[in-house]
Amino acid sequence: MSETRLSEPRRDRLRELLDAVLDENNVNLEQMAQGAYASPWHFTRQFGVGTGESPVALRRRVMLERAAWQLANGAGVTDAAFGAGYSSVEGFGRAYARAYGYPPSATTRTSS
Repeated sequence: MSETRLSEPRRDRLRELLDAVLDENNVNLEQMAQGAYASPWHFTRQFGVGTGESPVALRRRVMLERAAWQLANGAGVTDAAFGAGYSSVEGFGRAYARAYGYPPSATTRTSS
């Protein structure tokens, strides 16, 4: 092999797929797939094989986990809701309660 070929970083397809899901500009499946240079069907299939979860479900879970961390560190519910990509505080509250079993307003702040 040539020296140039050896020095090139190995392409990690799963990392590319994850990056496409977590990119804040990719809010729907079509945008995620486009960010990974794949069709939505192929993207979903590759992602599911690599993670065991659909791209949309993983994004939703990560955004809710990020919001929970923000709430525990003193952020307001409204800021956490919009930061997690929800268009309403009510929708965020329902999703949060489904995921954690209690409303976002019941999240206690951690002491620093």
